Amino acid sequence: MRVRVTSYTYFNLSEANVRTTYCPAIGKRGVYTIPTAGCGVGFTEEFLMLEGFAFGCAEIDMALSITCSGFGSAKFLVKDISLGGWASMDFMLIFTTTSKSIDLCLSFDALAFECIILEVGFGSTGYVTSTPPVIGDITINGIGLVYSWNGITFKSYTEFSAYSTLFSPYLSYLGVHDWNYVVGDTTTCFFVPWAGVATCTAGSAKQCCDGTATEASCTYLNVGDGFFGLECVSLYRYKLWEMFEIDIDADACCGGLFSANVKTYFGDKQELDYFAYAVQAKGASAVGTPTYLYGTTGASFSASSTGALCHDYVQVDYDYKAATGSTLFNWALTEATFGIGLGTNFTLNLGFEISAFGWESFEIGFEFEW
Repeated sequence: MRVRVTSYTYFNLSEANVRTTYCPAIGKRGVYTIPTAGCGVGFTEEFLMLEGFAFGCAEIDMALSITCSGFGSAKFLVKDISLGGWASMDFMLIFTTTSKSIDLCLSFDALAFECIILEVGFGSTGYVTSTPPVIGDITINGIGLVYSWNGITFKSYTEFSAYSTLFSPYLSYLGVHDWNYVVGDTTTCFFVPWAGVATCTAGSAKQCCDGTATEASCTYLNVGDGFFGLECVSLYRYKLWEMFEIDIDADACCGGLFSANVKTYFGDKQELDYFAYAVQAKGASAVGTPTYLYGTTGASFSASSTGALCHDYVQVDYDYKAATGSTLFNWALTEATFGIGLGTNFTLNLGFEISAFGWESFEIGFEFEW
């Protein structure tokens, strides 16, 4: 049994925990802040993770957080519990100084029937995460076909929803399921008003204004002060829903080893529908009327409970719609790599990537082994 031990020690710095929008997880996610109260300058937190404890039919990860105030929390994540080979369950126990809670996630496994892969999920999200757990509608998120013959493997994956991960990644550190996209190189940029904290002076209470303590001496910028930020987005993209892959691993004619991998993606062409920003005025509980810099309708904004306490709070929203002028069969992207064995320890590698928007890359390389 191998156990991975990771230790993070923070001084005058805090890092946000990994998001758990869907299934529970432990760890950090690379979003840092400088604490404004509690610890002062010096030690902030010790975060210790132990991952990979094998326990019967499951695996256990543990995390312990100790802050400058003492014990913070202890988390025990039990994951990959197989339920008869058709579903998996994760659950996490969370202990703090004042509470105990449980976070549960139930999901279907990819069902394999000979060369067919069926990706099934619960309800609209693909997971059961409610407390108490309630199983909703059962949906098919994706389907795959895999077959190998004489050194050649053929794969065909079709994704029906954003919750499929047959070839689209699940960004676990963000808690986000989304489609895979090919983004064009034609972008448009907009100047958006900027508001926020300009400077802060440390005090005995929390710095600036977060609604929980008396603010220290701070300077705030609002929309009318004339500061802007530049936001750039692509005008076109392809939302990918189909992938064909051919993988060849066979002997070349001259005795060397020949390999090839070709992936072709198909998808729906989309164009920018709207780009807008809205301002929640200082001290206001509602968001103001959106200002459209591209398009005329579609933007949606939610009021922030803390974002506009001390200064104007600016939000940006944009989305895409179906575009005209797609390619034959909605082809979006082809990736290819080739390897030719020129000797016992020398291989020539070639590769390219081309999309409906033009050439992305072309590579030539050599590989030595000794």
